[in-house]
Amino acid sequence: MNQLIRWVAACLGLQGTELPTVRWPEPVGFQPDLADRVKTEWQTIVDLLAGRSRERILLVEGASGLGKSVLVRHAVTYAKKLEIPVARVDFKGGGLDVAAVLGQLYLDLGAHLPNFSQQGADKTHLLRKDLRALQQPVLIIFDSYEDVAENKTVADWLCQQLLNEIETALGLAVIVAGQTVPDSASAFWRELARHVLLGPITELEYWEPWIERRYPSFRHKGAHLPTVLMIAHGNPAVIATSCEAIAKS
Repeated sequence: MNQLIRWVAACLGLQGTELPTVRWPEPVGFQPDLADRVKTEWQTIVDLLAGRSRERILLVEGASGLGKSVLVRHAVTYAKKLEIPVARVDFKGGGLDVAAVLGQLYLDLGAHLPNFSQQGADKTHLLRKDLRALQQPVLIIFDSYEDVAENKTVADWLCQQLLNEIETALGLAVIVAGQTVPDSASAFWRELARHVLLGPITELEYWEPWIERRYPSFRHKGAHLPTVLMIAHGNPAVIATSCEAIAKS
């Protein structure tokens, strides 16, 4: 982490400036309820919340049913187990504006954002100031990004203001999940972002232990798991729903 701080300072021309010291927690035992995603996608989240990764923006992209919501839900649970404060903003429905986003951040993180909170919780510059002063990690999750991707006001606020703080707010970790995610190619924060593209899970070896753990009666029903995977095209949500229905039939 000291090496990361020095790297950030060098990039910003802040040599000689004292930056806040942030202590990230060590990973703890946690078994995510995933058929796959454990060695790559989940490990990326573990590294993010341990401060082990230079990339503190995680962009999780995938079509409907491929497991974004499951990953986000487990990330929230795991962060709380690590005692990392979490704010989750769900853009589902596309009805949120910047004021509503700021309000959610106040509700979830207000105790850690003193200037922002004391001055009405409606000023982005005070939010950014407090994020820069963080001495403990916090996690902010933006879910269903596709619902605001065409909302220029909200999308620009997220991409040009909030995410720009990743370099100077050394205690900030951000996950943006959606069927689409912000384009990082030309973003100021591109070097601090990791793009995770979720695909279908078609391998039998991943599903068998998961189904045995979740739905042990499935194998007694005479169903043919490879056929379920083929019909579902490896879509985790469809497979999980189908296996549950078969197990309970």
